[in-house]
Amino acid sequence: IQFNSNQYDAPLETFKKVITLYPATDEAIEALAGCKNIFIQTGKIDEYASLVQNIPFANITRASLDSATYEAAELRYQKGNCADAIGDFEKYIQKFPDGFFVLNAGFYMAVLAAVNNWFIRRRGLAIAIAVSSFTGGGALIVPLFSQLVHRLGWRPSVVIVGIVLIAVLAPLSLLVRRSP
Repeated sequence: IQFNSNQYDAPLETFKKVITLYPATDEAIEALAGCKNIFIQTGKIDEYASLVQNIPFANITRASLDSATYEAAELRYQKGNCADAIGDFEKYIQKFPDGFFVLNAGFYMAVLAAVNNWFIRRRGLAIAIAVSSFTGGGALIVPLFSQLVHRLGWRPSVVIVGIVLIAVLAPLSLLVRRSP
């Protein structure tokens, strides 16, 4: 109940107590997952990393920390907290330069920074449109690329797509100013 009402201190202490009193049990593993969820919700992944470092049965991998760090940043973005989301994505890229989500983080950072500078009123709508264009672009390019590969082969198709993207994006990038 407290977790669902954004009161994280009491559940976190309870989870830590379960982990300490009942190590390596199913309850402790579930409590550890609860801690992870709280730290993701609050954006305190570094605290989660130091907590699990001292728990022998935790078995947390770098990939798991990579995912949790990105998830916390993305959650801030989804809540509309642009400034903190940009900072979290920057930290993610610094901490995991070869991470699973480094391209997504870079994309979100660029979009959030540009939209944050350009829009004051209706900023949420502008961010939603900008970020959904990433998915929309993929939905458009994948079928077209598939047809090219089917007709020409993959190598000529990659060259054609690269040339088209450079021809379209290079002039468009000249239109973007730092702020209006």
